[in-house]
Amino acid sequence: MWLAGEVNLAAFDLPWSVVHFVSGLAVGLGLRLVRHTSSRRHRFWIGLAVLVTWEIFEYGFVATGLVESESWLNIFGDLLIGSVGVWTILFFPWRGR
Repeated sequence: MWLAGEVNLAAFDLPWSVVHFVSGLAVGLGLRLVRHTSSRRHRFWIGLAVLVTWEIFEYGFVATGLVESESWLNIFGDLLIGSVGVWTILFFPWRGR
């Protein structure tokens, strides 16, 4: 199935979708803790750039054999689920704002 299922081929695959969501939460938390004058929207785009940079870096690991090759759909799914993690930290109405 192309949406969920086979590892590195489907858009969403366990456990890697969970790992990418948690990494998005970590990136969002890091951006939230660094309080500077930029808006949350700007920090979201920075977070997405960090996730894209990681995917490019991860793609370089394929040549070394440390990770298996991923389909473009899987890479897109990784970025989507990671960006949901970033959004959750930056935009969710947490108490104590």
